[in-house]
Amino acid sequence: MQVSVQHDPERSRFHVPPESIDDDVQHKMANMGIVLNYRRKGPEVVDLHSTLVPPHLRGRGIGTALVQHALDWARSENVRVIATCPFVQDFLERNPEYQDLIADQVKPGAVSPAAGLSDSATPKQAPGR
Repeated sequence: MQVSVQHDPERSRFHVPPESIDDDVQHKMANMGIVLNYRRKGPEVVDLHSTLVPPHLRGRGIGTALVQHALDWARSENVRVIATCPFVQDFLERNPEYQDLIADQVKPGAVSPAAGLSDSATPKQAPGR
């Protein structure tokens, strides 16, 4: 299915207009809400945090089209992405050609490799061990 994905930077989202799915006016309300939302995390990082496709339209490649469009936009703007949306995470795992867009992050509780430990910061063993 060929879909028309539009970027709405003022609302921080990519969306598919309902009329691009079906011209039938009675279906317009049912086809609303096809969207991938993001949050700016800085000038060069966005968090793709939710993808919504109505149940009756799933399995047609619409969510994939939203994610591809968002990632292609990120690449063209030199923006890195954080994927907190499970659908986007799954897409990135299955499509290595987009993995270069994933923002580097230090996981909570992890020590940054740049931090390094000096010899004086090395924990001392307790006596008798």
